[in-house]
Amino acid sequence: MRGRLWTPERLSELKTRWEAGISVAELGRLYPEHSYRALETQAQRAGARRPASVRRTRQRMLRYLKRNVAVTTIDIATDLALQTGEVRKVIKALHQEQLVHVDAYRGVSAMYAFGPGEDMTRGRWARLRKEKTSAQPGAGLVESQPDWPQIIFTRAGTGQRVPPRDPLIAAMFGEPVRGKSD
Repeated sequence: MRGRLWTPERLSELKTRWEAGISVAELGRLYPEHSYRALETQAQRAGARRPASVRRTRQRMLRYLKRNVAVTTIDIATDLALQTGEVRKVIKALHQEQLVHVDAYRGVSAMYAFGPGEDMTRGRWARLRKEKTSAQPGAGLVESQPDWPQIIFTRAGTGQRVPPRDPLIAAMFGEPVRGKSD
């Protein structure tokens, strides 16, 4: 049998229980013929969401944003082991509630900071970076900083280094040629 049939009544029952936040163990006892993944899939298809996990995600993100200045949604998702889509939804809600604001940009990604504040626009950020003012994430708008860090590129050693061979490789292929002989 390829799959087990779900009746509309059972789907409705699963959705109600899923949204109530019943534990995984209890769901396993109620639906012993289905795996947890199958239950999760059917609940999602029925449009059910676990509200407790959304609240926990929101609280974790708020704590993270209080500790870290100017982070992207990817940073948050990576550090908190969340899905980016979920992080974007929560950030959007926090932004609408004015609990976070856009503080800077990293490439095309907005960097968010905790607390109310004026959102930084992409155009304004580009102008500040071009003027070399203190357009540092989390620093606010401060007048010009004279010594911006400079990146200095150096050339690695020009001589070619040949690593020594271990005895087995040397026995099979011989010693490497270290230099040209005339």
